Parts: sequence; C-alpha cells; structure tokens
Amino acid sequence: MDVDHFKLINDTYGHAAGDQVLCAMATLLRTQSRETDVLARFGGEEFILALPETDLDGARSLAERIRLAVRSEPLCGHTVSLSIGIAHRPANAKPGGEGAGEILERLICEADKALYFGKHHGRDQCRYYPEIADRASSA
Repeated sequence: MDVDHFKLINDTYGHAAGDQVLCAMATLLRTQSRETDVLARFGGEEFILALPETDLDGARSLAERIRLAVRSEPLCGHTVSLSIGIAHRPANAKPGGEGAGEILERLICEADKALYFGKHHGRDQCRYYPEIADRASSA
C-alpha cells in the first residue's frame, strides 16, 4: 500500500505533518486488520499487510474496504488516497518448492508491480498482480 501524492504533503506542510499522516495511516490500517494479520511500514509512505488466514477474495475485499476508509476520513486534516497492490501465494503451491524467503520476496515484488500499475493508471485503486501481468503480456 502506498499513500498517493505523499511527497506533496511533506513539501507543502512539512515533514512533521507528513509524519502525523503516516502515524494516523498506521492507526487506521491497524483498525481495519485482524489480530492474525501482520502490518508493517515498508519504507517512506509504503505499508505491507500480510494476511496469512485470508483467501484472495477476502484480501480483495479488505483492500477495497481499507482504500475506501482512507478516502472517507481526513488524516490529521489531510485528505489522502491509497494505492494498493495485491499478490497471493496460490493454495496449490507445492511444499519443497520455493523457500519462505523466496516466496516472501516474490510476493512483495508482485504486489509492488500491481501497486505501481495502479499508480500509473489513476491512483486510488486496488490492483491484483496476475491481472496486471495478463494485461502487460497481451499489450
């Protein structure tokens, strides 16, 4: 997840205001997630939310719910939006294939590609990696 146009907040209102927005974003993300989910700031204005007990439909639903929650409530007086990239480990992944580190690295890379696809196509949206991969290969 990436806060859209975050640099503009820092440049216009200062880094202290940007830090407040990031703290408010983290709080909002925690309120939208479950105890079993893992939330982390990934750097800058990016966050990762791992959903170990969620299928793809559940992940899409949660991502959209988060995106709409961010839009509907100003954070520290600033209206912001969120672009979200979604990747998932297929349920039929074979044990003994990729190791946990390789899987995590691949999922982060795929989610990042989906996120930036959304950013380049209007921002404030959720994108799922295989769908954007299919679009890129058919273009």
